Amino acid sequence: RVVLTQLHVLPYESSLPEQYKKSKLAVEDVALLRDHVQPHFDNHSSDIVRGQEVTIRDVRFKVISVEPKDGGGCGKDTVLICKGMPLRDTAVAAKAKPKAKAGGRMTAAQVLGKSSEPPPDEGGKCVVS
Repeated sequence: RVVLTQLHVLPYESSLPEQYKKSKLAVEDVALLRDHVQPHFDNHSSDIVRGQEVTIRDVRFKVISVEPKDGGGCGKDTVLICKGMPLRDTAVAAKAKPKAKAGGRMTAAQVLGKSSEPPPDEGGKCVVS
């Protein structure tokens, strides 16, 4: 069995308890490693690959990278990393994007999230407000 030399995981923002949120751009990586990641992977016997998702104590994580790149299992010498921005769920990110009204047109203000008003009908003219 191939043993990983490095495993990098990041949590999804929506499942991350407040105590682990350092800021919008970083997580409390040492605490996450201590409380979630290390105990889980110390007892995890199946292989892990990049892109895999795992839920540990109600916190969802995604495997960002592994070395070697083809994946493998964790061993006592595997370096665990949990540094970086928490991930946004694709469902949450999709909700955050403004949607075009009938006709598929949006004003620049709507695209930038500054207006919720539908674009005015200007008889086919491009409208930017």
